[in-house]
Amino acid sequence: MAAIVNIRGPPWYDEYSGEELPDSEVRTAMAKEMQSFNDMKAKRTAEEAELKEPAAEVIDMCWHLHRCRLCPRKVTVVLALN
Repeated sequence: MAAIVNIRGPPWYDEYSGEELPDSEVRTAMAKEMQSFNDMKAKRTAEEAELKEPAAEVIDMCWHLHRCRLCPRKVTVVLALN
């Protein structure tokens, strides 16, 4: 099971350059990344009972925000395992 750990924002900042990123671009990129998770059937909502099982393992995930230098008009968002 994975728990998404969201970084603080807005404002959102590029993980590498510290540049402030536009909220609308970040939210669009986040929605696109979540849609790819849905399309790949890589996630599902866990039932509360599952989370209480002794063998349950919760994996933290976080957003990585970056404006690609090769495509400076695009904010890249990746949901990654911690």
